[in-house]
Amino acid sequence: VLRVLPRTFHQLVLDRVAAVAVAVAPFRSENGHLPASLNEVSVSSRAEFVDPWSGQALRFRTDPASFPVYSVGPDSEDDGGAVLVERRLTGYQRGIFARRSSAKDIGIRVLLNPQ
Repeated sequence: VLRVLPRTFHQLVLDRVAAVAVAVAPFRSENGHLPASLNEVSVSSRAEFVDPWSGQALRFRTDPASFPVYSVGPDSEDDGGAVLVERRLTGYQRGIFARRSSAKDIGIRVLLNPQ
């Protein structure tokens, strides 16, 4: 059971950060800029914004080129949203995004003007 919990939380985090990232798009389209915080974003349920690792809101930051949406992960420390994700294509984890960096935050970084 203890092995399943981190995988379940990891997948839940990825589902939630994806939902939040998608919810940010209409705000940006309507207002011409990113929200200052996730409180400005409309969602069907605020539960979508809860980080299962900390019980607090998912983290959201902005910079000129991107915005990360992330969880603090199992260590409950905010590493500043330094997340890197790639698709793992083997075994039971097929299709689940897995972090491959020294960062301990779990999430995604959305590029604003991908080139």
